[in-house]
Amino acid sequence: MAEEMKVEIIGKETIKPSSPTPSHLKIFNLSFLDQIIPAVYTSLVLFYPNNINIITSGQISDHLKKSLSEALTLFYPLAGRVKDNTVIECRDDGAQYVEAKFNGLLSTFLGQQHKDEALIRQFLPAEIESREAGTWPLWLVQATFFNCGGVAIGICVSHKLADAATLSIVLKTLAGTAVPDFEAAASYYCPGDTFSFAPAPATELKRVEGVAKRYVFDKSKIAALKAKFASDSVKQPTRVEVVTALVFRCLMEASISTTGSSTDPVKPRYSHLTQAANIRNRVEPPFSPNSVGNLVAYIALQAENETYENSSEPLEHQLQDLVAKLRQGIEDFTENKAKRFRGEDGFRAVVEYLGELQLNSRNDMQYFVFTSWCNFGFYEVDLGLGKPICVTVPSSSYENAIILTDTIDGDGVEILLTLSKENMALFENHLERFLHYLLIFPNAIIPAKHSQNNVNQIRLQSIHKLEASISTTGSSTDPVKPRYSHLTQAANIRNRVEPPFSPNSVGNLVAYIALQAENETYENSSEPLEHQLQDLVAKLRQGIEDFTENKAKRFRGEDGFRAVVEYLGELQLNSRNDMQYFVFTSWCNFGFYEVDLGLGKPICVTVPSSSYENAIILTDTIDGDGVEILLTLSKENMALFENHLERFLHYLLVH
Repeated sequence: MAEEMKVEIIGKETIKPSSPTPSHLKIFNLSFLDQIIPAVYTSLVLFYPNNINIITSGQISDHLKKSLSEALTLFYPLAGRVKDNTVIECRDDGAQYVEAKFNGLLSTFLGQQHKDEALIRQFLPAEIESREAGTWPLWLVQATFFNCGGVAIGICVSHKLADAATLSIVLKTLAGTAVPDFEAAASYYCPGDTFSFAPAPATELKRVEGVAKRYVFDKSKIAALKAKFASDSVKQPTRVEVVTALVFRCLMEASISTTGSSTDPVKPRYSHLTQAANIRNRVEPPFSPNSVGNLVAYIALQAENETYENSSEPLEHQLQDLVAKLRQGIEDFTENKAKRFRGEDGFRAVVEYLGELQLNSRNDMQYFVFTSWCNFGFYEVDLGLGKPICVTVPSSSYENAIILTDTIDGDGVEILLTLSKENMALFENHLERFLHYLLIFPNAIIPAKHSQNNVNQIRLQSIHKLEASISTTGSSTDPVKPRYSHLTQAANIRNRVEPPFSPNSVGNLVAYIALQAENETYENSSEPLEHQLQDLVAKLRQGIEDFTENKAKRFRGEDGFRAVVEYLGELQLNSRNDMQYFVFTSWCNFGFYEVDLGLGKPICVTVPSSSYENAIILTDTIDGDGVEILLTLSKENMALFENHLERFLHYLLVH
């Protein structure tokens, strides 16, 4: 039995700043925006391969502790303690450093199809929801060493001072490539005497016993979605905009589908998207890019579920509309709100704006909080170990939270969602359905695998090429328009002969089962498409059963050879000029993903394409539940096939 993957703590120590904090910096005022943030840790895990074999884990630890000590001198508030949720007393209490080991290989951990969220959190030096985040320590670092020499660096920084942008500044300071700026936020957002104000209590977030899942939209998916979602209003949507619009639309659909529960009996009438926005470059004049603090505002988009439920607009038009509303919301906020957040009345403008957000609260509304961690350069952080090959935001237990992060190439987006079990099931169903419709090939998004070799596979049941044959008009090389479509299906006869051959019998123990269909019958049929496909499935099943009972059982014994020869002759007799032939071969259920050659199990198994026309091969996906198809068709037939596949799936899955 494989050994359980887990993290074992080796030791902990407190790291002090390399130089004492000057007396005039002993008190750091938390801004109003910092005070209302809940006492949790902003956390991240960066995974580094063993690029430099001569460096030991001890040398890496020494280097990290030295870097942490030097960074604390620059980031002096993170060596202090929060008092009364209003100030940080900067008395050089220090940060915590944790050393740990992992009983396995980095490649094994990253190669998992479904990551264990609890295991990911073991790479962190503290629980995200720790009360200590509101007092001390404010900065913790954990180095976890793998057997291969790779290392995971887990970072926890108190959210009382650090949003995602600040976390990026913290890491760059640790890497020696940035210097933090503390003046802007504290100077402009400290409560003054201009109007009555009481110290803000920390926000309490709603926890849920739900599930967290990750999905990757790679570069090709993003490009396809951008093309679909572009409109006159937004000609060049960003990757964050298209993913946010798609995910929000799926969440709206889940809200429409939900029936309420004992804990939340009201079926939501509205879906409310709250999008966190970095205000550093939106105020006027802008703050420094290295400004520290929770310099974030929240932009709201509210939608009535019934409007979308009853809409006759095509899905892509609905999503174009959502992208346009997201873009307009950002522009309106920047122009009419954010520019007022700096100056003499900046603090008042911020408080008034947050009050407006509170006024929108209502019982029949489902709230979703989107936060983008994209474009903060986490994949560029070199802590003396090279650049990370994977950067992961750990999941939390806060309901309806959606975090967007970069993929390693910077062109894709990974999303992390935490939803109730019911809403997660509904969300996944609608996400797959929408992607089936939106993309020419319905490559269902699968849980993220942090590997450069991710494979997006086509999840389909066997689909005929009848419509493509009906649509073709013939050509100079093949002028006859096919009257019939002929499916030849390869069948393993090892378990069909009587008595059966051994499962490990070697040789080409395959027979071919034929299904012939007259194209005109389907072209002129008044039957619904699903009835036609039900009929084809029944004929495929009947063909297998008839072959097994009336043919295959005779293939072994005294007259076995004669029976095989006669059967192959019958197949030849069916050949005719007005027939289009398609050969289907299933490579499913042969266990290729279980083959361990001493390297662990493969993360991708691929059948190479060939130049034989009208050949269709079906193979397993890595989870064993999906199917990837590989087709080789003429250019004309491929174009027709794609068109009909999209049309059929639109009809079967969307309407």
